[in-house]
Amino acid sequence: MPFDQTPATLADAIAKLEALPNLPNAKRRDLISAIKRTSTLVDRDPADLPADAPALRAILTKIHPAQAGIEAKSLANI
Repeated sequence: MPFDQTPATLADAIAKLEALPNLPNAKRRDLISAIKRTSTLVDRDPADLPADAPALRAILTKIHPAQAGIEAKSLANI
């Protein structure tokens, strides 16, 4: 995927993050971890989730932190 193309899925976003040469490794790791954690919380593969903030927000609002076994702040950070 070209760098100037917006990723369609979270899997595309992971690939794009992995390919960014100037992104510090710690930041890359944290962003990819958040994407994978999001996928786990909704029990879907990153390739099945849109890389679109409003769509993801709608999906994530259905998750209650207690049901996911995490604190509300952790969910907010993800």
